[in-house]
Amino acid sequence: MNTNRTSFLLVLGIALAAAAASAAADPLHQSAGGYSIYVGVVSAGIMAFRQDHGELRMHGGVPAGLDQHHVLVSLFDAKSGERVADAEITARVTGLRQPEEKRLLHVPLGGEIAYGNFFRMRQGERYRIELVIRRAGSAQPVTAGFDYRHRF
Repeated sequence: MNTNRTSFLLVLGIALAAAAASAAADPLHQSAGGYSIYVGVVSAGIMAFRQDHGELRMHGGVPAGLDQHHVLVSLFDAKSGERVADAEITARVTGLRQPEEKRLLHVPLGGEIAYGNFFRMRQGERYRIELVIRRAGSAQPVTAGFDYRHRF
C-alpha cells in the first residue's frame, strides 16, 4: 500500500472515530435539513419552583405529577448559527406508554425563542422524541429523531 493511501485511510479512520465520539457525547443534538437542533428535557416539578418562568402560564400552568416533563427544542440555522424563531414544530414522544404528539409552543428563553410542551416520561424508561419542523417557504418539512433515556 502506498504512503498517500495509508495516510488517507488513517486520517479517514480518525475523522470517523471523532464523529462517532462526538455524536455519542451529545445524543440530544443533531443537524438535519440545514438546521442545528438541540433537545432538552426538564422535570415539570423543577419548573414549578420558578415563579417567574414563562411555562407557568403556558398550557394553563405546569402539570402536576412526577412523570410530567417539559421537552424543549432550540433551533438554529446551521450555516449562519442564528436562532430560528418562526418555525412550527410538532413532537411525538414514544416509549412504553401510549405515544403523545403535541405542537411545541414558543417559549421565551433569555430574550430568545425556543419551542416546548409537556409530556409524560417515567424514570428509567427509554423514549424516542421525533420532531417535524415546518417553516413558511419550505417545500418539505424536516424530520429529526432523538433517543432519550429518562434517568431522573
